[in-house]
Amino acid sequence: MLHAIGRTDTYWDEDGFVIVYKRLEQGTFRWPAVAEGQASVTLRAAELTMLLDGIDWQQARRSRRYHRPATG
Repeated sequence: MLHAIGRTDTYWDEDGFVIVYKRLEQGTFRWPAVAEGQASVTLRAAELTMLLDGIDWQQARRSRRYHRPATG
């Protein structure tokens, strides 16, 4: 697990790259480890949001949601 004080990230948004930078005044980001043989990590938007908000998204769990039974 890498820990970093500042993050610079880029992602493609339909017609160009978006650059995101955030620096923490205190604490560290809990960045996921890169798998052997890979050069980068791919995150979903929700995972990036939690990372930038200081949430360890690898420890977060989704709650069960109600699904209405199919009819017919």
